[in-house]
Amino acid sequence: MKPTFILLKNSTSTPFFFVVPPLDLKIESEQDTQIFKIIDVGEKTLIGNRKAERISFSTFFPNLKSPFFNYLLSATPSGSVETLTKLKNDKEPLTLIVPEFNIFFKCYIQSLNFSIVERTGDIDVEISLIEFTKNKTLLDVARGLLQR
Repeated sequence: MKPTFILLKNSTSTPFFFVVPPLDLKIESEQDTQIFKIIDVGEKTLIGNRKAERISFSTFFPNLKSPFFNYLLSATPSGSVETLTKLKNDKEPLTLIVPEFNIFFKCYIQSLNFSIVERTGDIDVEISLIEFTKNKTLLDVARGLLQR
């Protein structure tokens, strides 16, 4: 099964397709913890709130002459780089959609790394996405204080 990786900007309906799906997908989910050492008792662990989830993967944008290039779904490798860079710099929420794995992940692009492979003309890309979360407490914007 070849999964489909789609990055969708929430304010527009134009999807960005990763023509070559990544071989590996890493999903990180952590919990905020603190460990206290108590004399004569040992260690006590306190569990806090969960941290924002992260998804990272790597793939490549194929050269125009590559058998992986798809004229219907992809732009040139440099055009794909420009599109992803624009999505990162816009600082707007995105949605990563992988229908085969039932993944619909609201996120921002945390990091984006490119490397150009000279012998093939492909551009390798590593992308790290961080979960989009809304603030759960009400703040007064002017004073920065909590509402009572």
